Amino acid sequence: MTRLSVSAAVGAALVATSSAFTLNAVPSSSAAMSTSSGRGHRRSRACSASRQQPSMVTSVPRTVPETGTKAGAASKQRLHVQLGDAFYDLTGWRKLHPAGNHWIDRYAERDATDVMAAFHSDDAFDRLKTLPKVKGKEIVEPNSVTKNFRAFRKELVEAGWFKRIWYKDASIVALQVGTFAAGIVLSRTNPWLGVVVMGLAHTTGGWLAHDMVHGRGKFCSAMRHYGAVTCGLSSKWWSEKHNLHHAFTNVVGVDEDIMPPFWLWAPKHRRDRPWRKFQHLYWPLPFSLTFLLWRIDSVRTAIAKKLKLEGGLLALHYCLLAALVPLPVAIGHIFLGGWLTATLVTVTHTAEEYAAEDDSSYVETQFRTTRDAITDGPVAEYVWGGMQYQLEHHLFPTIPRYKYRQLVPLVRKFAEENGIEYRATPQWEIIKDNLALLKRVGSSPVMPGSPAPGAADIDKK
Repeated sequence: MTRLSVSAAVGAALVATSSAFTLNAVPSSSAAMSTSSGRGHRRSRACSASRQQPSMVTSVPRTVPETGTKAGAASKQRLHVQLGDAFYDLTGWRKLHPAGNHWIDRYAERDATDVMAAFHSDDAFDRLKTLPKVKGKEIVEPNSVTKNFRAFRKELVEAGWFKRIWYKDASIVALQVGTFAAGIVLSRTNPWLGVVVMGLAHTTGGWLAHDMVHGRGKFCSAMRHYGAVTCGLSSKWWSEKHNLHHAFTNVVGVDEDIMPPFWLWAPKHRRDRPWRKFQHLYWPLPFSLTFLLWRIDSVRTAIAKKLKLEGGLLALHYCLLAALVPLPVAIGHIFLGGWLTATLVTVTHTAEEYAAEDDSSYVETQFRTTRDAITDGPVAEYVWGGMQYQLEHHLFPTIPRYKYRQLVPLVRKFAEENGIEYRATPQWEIIKDNLALLKRVGSSPVMPGSPAPGAADIDKK
């Protein structure tokens, strides 16, 4: 994976190689690296000293090769993917894959063991190995970090980390439904407060729906369409978009989550706009459109793919919303919830490393592109909805989110033993760092050869 990680003073922007350009540095995570206990994150006393150290500079490639923006296997080609110590033909299987085949195709002729294990239960993963084997392929030997991670994951499976706890699931659902109920009542008695509570309910409802789409088991299957009923969000649309992000985190031209209405690195001249210098000021406006756009995409997906059940549930959602919530509150909570969700979900990735190609190991990619947020108290813990444990989630997306807090010290220990940087920053500081990035990039000079964020826009001029 074409990456660059160099040290420089905050605000520096130095061209380091002919194949990459650096962004203005964000305050280093070393300034807020946490030590961990069984209770989760805990700030280190050494933080104050580390603030004097140079910052990690985020970087992206100067140019993105065309092969890095296309699916690994054309739809009419055979899809041969390595799982474990053998290659398998997934051509027929990918057509039936519920999360879409666009991200699977990019693993043609490559080792997809870890990403497939991350998305699937052990039983489902084992069933994949009943598909036809492909002979004559050169097996890719995993590096030591990947080998150690597979052993680590096996230990977690055997220790029951992936098993759900019914009363914890029930308590999260009850709290979430209660938040919606409170918002509905307040929407008629105190509209302004109703917008706030309903907006919070929309965000936390999205987190719960996110958990159910990732989760495995009968309970998660039954709750899969929770987001459609409560938030107007399609699980089909979400899983296709979100799994692509998980599989290719911060890969330029592939990961749609780093294609926001902002400049995350200095653009080339023809892609520049006068308002770039103000993006650190107007950022709440496009963020507030998040749920509106997601709702539109959800309806489009249900119609385009003829999803009768999901289409019916989306219709039910809007009927309930119209019947129970006054129009101003209904509109307001969508924008407020969108702003809150976009803020919390982006800050753990945006200021991290970017890649031109997705050829690094899945495990190391997650550590390089993801940062945890250290929350303060139970209210923040609930509002963040598990996104504060973004690294643990990316490594083990099917582990229930209420186990991530206890998982932190184990992941941190794994990082230390394998010489990998573990990144965690207090919640307000990580938000501040991201706004600082927007400001610095907004004031940076244009950069010849800068890649476009979207694959379709890439050119070599």
